[in-house]
Amino acid sequence: VLEQVNEDRENQIFRMHDSLKDELVRIRGRDKIRNDLNSTLDVIDKLLPASVTDRLAVLKNNSLLEGNIEVLLKNGRIYNASHEKMIQVGEKLLWYYLLGSRQVSNAKNLVEWFKTHDKDKLSLNSDKEKIAYANFLVYVAGFEYSIANVAPEIAMNYLDRAEDLLKNISNEEELVAYIYATKAHIQIAIGEFDKAANNVEKAEQVKPKVLRTYLGANVTKHLKSQIYLSQGRDEEALDLVSKTVDAPDAVNTKHHNIKNIEDRSILLAPEYITKAKMLNNLKRYDEAFKVLSDNVYKYIKDGKSENFHILLARTLVEIARAENGLKRYDSALSYIQDSIAILTRDNDNLASSKNIHLANALFIRGEILFNKNYCDEAIKDYKTS
Repeated sequence: VLEQVNEDRENQIFRMHDSLKDELVRIRGRDKIRNDLNSTLDVIDKLLPASVTDRLAVLKNNSLLEGNIEVLLKNGRIYNASHEKMIQVGEKLLWYYLLGSRQVSNAKNLVEWFKTHDKDKLSLNSDKEKIAYANFLVYVAGFEYSIANVAPEIAMNYLDRAEDLLKNISNEEELVAYIYATKAHIQIAIGEFDKAANNVEKAEQVKPKVLRTYLGANVTKHLKSQIYLSQGRDEEALDLVSKTVDAPDAVNTKHHNIKNIEDRSILLAPEYITKAKMLNNLKRYDEAFKVLSDNVYKYIKDGKSENFHILLARTLVEIARAENGLKRYDSALSYIQDSIAILTRDNDNLASSKNIHLANALFIRGEILFNKNYCDEAIKDYKTS
C-alpha cells in the first residue's frame, strides 16, 4: 500500500494509498488527529517568518513547504482543526499567493474558505488572533475588489472590520497604514480622489519609519502619484512613481531586501504599470514600452499567465497604448486583443461586467480601431466601455 514515486535513494518519497490512510485515521481517531493538526499549525505558524519578504524567500526556495501547508490546511478543514489557528497560518499563505507569487487560483480557494466561515462567531481572545484575522480581512478585500470585481462597498466593509479589530492593539501601525492605503487604492479606482487623499494622509501619519514587514514600503507614494495624475500634475506624478520603483528600499524591511530582479519586478508590477501609463499620457511612448517590456512583460508573458493574468492584462493595455501612440496599429491591436481575451474569459455577458480593467481595455481598443478607420467597431467599444 506504499508506492515509491521517485528513484533517488538519498531522498525517497512514497505515496500512501487511500486504504492505508483510511485505516490509520480509524486507528488514530479523529480527535487525536485534530489535536495533531492543531499542534502542527502552531509549529508552522512559528516557522513562517513575520516579515513577508523573509517569508517570500522561504516559500519561493521551498515549494515542498508550500505544498505541505496546503495539505495541512486541507486536512484542517476535513478534521475541524482550530479555525483561529488555521487563520493564523492561512493569512500568511494568502499573502504569498496574492502578492508574493500571484497564484490567483490558490488565493481564490483560501478566500472562499474564509468567506464560508466568516459568519461564525469566532473566539478571537488574543491580540495575535485579532491581528491575524485583520490581515486576512485586508487580503480578502484586495482579492475581492481587484480580482473578483465585487462592488467597492463590499471590499471596504472588510477593511472597516480589519481596522476595528486593531483599535485597541498597540504596535500595529504598519498594518493600520496598509488598511488606509488599500482603502485609498479602491477610492482612486472609482474616482473618489478627495477621500483617497485623506486616507493616504492617515496612512502616512501612522506608518512607522522602520518597517517590520513588507506591506508596500512606498505604497503611499504610488497612491499619491495617481492622485497627482488625476489633478493634471503629470510630471510630478511621473517623478514620484519613478522614485517609488527606483528606490533601494522599494521592496525591503529591516531584516531583508528582495534583490532578485524578477522578484522585484513582479512585486513592483503595479508601480511599473502606473509609470508606463503616465509616460503614455505624456506621449513618451518609446519609454512607456521599454518600462514594461524590460521590467514586467518579459517575466510574465510565457508560462505564467495563469498566475499573473490580471497583471498581464493590465500590462498589455499600456503596451498597446504605447504601440498605438507609435502608430504601430496592427501590433497595438494584437496586444489589446490579448488583454481583452484574458479579462473576458470568465465573463459571457460583456455589457454587465463591472471590471474597470476591461472597461479601460475596450476604450483603448476603440482608440486603435478608430486610428485604423474602423469607426463603427470603435464606437461599439466606446459604448461598451
